[in-house]
Amino acid sequence: NQLLLKQAEYVQAARWALLKFAGIRP
Repeated sequence: NQLLLKQAEYVQAARWALLKFAGIRP
């Protein structure tokens, strides 16, 4: 499903952003 794939990609991007934010501000 295209929508499911897009949702998974968004979740992965959000998780990466959260990890990067946590790395910048411990």
